[in-house]
Amino acid sequence: MRLNKTLVLNRFFLNCFANHWKEIRNSLMNSADSESNEYFFKDELFKQINQIQQNLFQKKYLPTTYDLRYKLEQYDENIKSHTNEINKRQERGFPISWKYFQYMALMLTEMYLDLYFNHLNDFIDSLNHFLDDLKHDQKENKDAQKSKKSNFSFTKVSNFEQKDLNKLAFWCATGSGKTLLMHMNLLQYKYYRKINHHPDLATLLITPNESLSKQHIREMSLSNISAEHISTSHMSNQSKCIVLEISKFREVEGDKTYNLQAFGHSNLVLIDEGHRGLKETSSKLSWRMIRDSLVKNDGFTFEYSATFSQSIASTSNQTIVLPLFKEVSDCIKLVN
Repeated sequence: MRLNKTLVLNRFFLNCFANHWKEIRNSLMNSADSESNEYFFKDELFKQINQIQQNLFQKKYLPTTYDLRYKLEQYDENIKSHTNEINKRQERGFPISWKYFQYMALMLTEMYLDLYFNHLNDFIDSLNHFLDDLKHDQKENKDAQKSKKSNFSFTKVSNFEQKDLNKLAFWCATGSGKTLLMHMNLLQYKYYRKINHHPDLATLLITPNESLSKQHIREMSLSNISAEHISTSHMSNQSKCIVLEISKFREVEGDKTYNLQAFGHSNLVLIDEGHRGLKETSSKLSWRMIRDSLVKNDGFTFEYSATFSQSIASTSNQTIVLPLFKEVSDCIKLVN
């Protein structure tokens, strides 16, 4: 099975721009500020977005009350604000600016979080409408034969439910800047939670090894985000991002390991290549069990990997592979 052929959420957001994705991408690339190389929407692109809104509403893939032009301007302001926040410290030596694909990833994250917090029921209906259309088109379209060769059919994907939407996965190529996207995603999520009057959550960053944990703590400091390794912090400290390795979770606390249940079930969880970190441990807890436990009560997960496809391909148990395909296809939003 080819993972890139199964990405329901990715297809949904591309289809939100009807058949104009390439023009939007090209306009965004051409709108870069020549001095700062910053990619933000310009008036010309807003006009183009305004012209295609009728296509979006006719397809009914977004709530009819969703004013795309207005929303995009607000999202753009949010991205600028969050970018200014991670650029406050001078130690990095240069301000962060976004390549067009990074900017679009941030823009689509804004769309997702807005729909998730403010239009949840309509969002679920829209996703399922889109999924129904995918199933119908695959059945009718001659390209369905190619899908059959990959052993994947959208008929295997069950309808979206609220419990499916508390996670976003970013399938990012190595070197595509996923660490900075992670910092921005943290600020984006906290912003939407705050303006919707939800209490703040403890933030956990889960990595595959200690070396990467130390690297993330350094990078977060450069982005003006407070972070500490769990060995020097308290797991309930909501003022800082707590960083730890996925191999440290256990069913019972040990000398250098932690009881999973002690972290509670309402967390904002950032996971960097988490599935890699469990391959070298004897833990009975799977990557998915850990993640799902940490967020099952009003929590949320952002997951980042360059190896989702390889990880699934290396799993021989088909009773695991098909649900994993379904889950990943539901939550992957970006392919760099």
